Amino acid sequence: MGSLLPNSLGTNSPDGLNPIAVRSATGGVGGTGALKIDARITSVSNLFAANLPPNWYVGASSISFDIYGTADRSMSVILLSVPNPAQTGVIAHAFNLGDITTDTTITSTGMAPAYPGSINTVGWVTVTLSLAGLDLSEVERFQIRLGGLSGGNDWDIYIDNILIQ
Repeated sequence: MGSLLPNSLGTNSPDGLNPIAVRSATGGVGGTGALKIDARITSVSNLFAANLPPNWYVGASSISFDIYGTADRSMSVILLSVPNPAQTGVIAHAFNLGDITTDTTITSTGMAPAYPGSINTVGWVTVTLSLAGLDLSEVERFQIRLGGLSGGNDWDIYIDNILIQ
């Protein structure tokens, strides 16, 4: 249905791209562009948020992305509603990834992001976020948050092919 990366970042990203991430021209699947996160994170970090196009959810059954690398903590993907233009969003659905080692499908875990688990892939794996049964009519933004603790957590991952399907 549509890609949220890489072209949607920048002009379509009200929060911009966190400086812990860079655009890698050749680090993605098949040598294409991807986001590269290589950092020590000491608190929860918003990687980016992107505005979703109007009626994005019509016909959508999932959001998927590819990930490769290692991280000491996991991440949460958040769908936000924006009831007031002065707000950055209210969490409508959180998808807490937990341990990621192979292709996996994640269902919404409610409205509370959490970051237990780790990421350790040998190669590229696909994470699919199931949208089945969710009320998405008020959702206007997509956000990825990375987990971190005060002692610091190491991240060395690539994210590619964020797609609405």
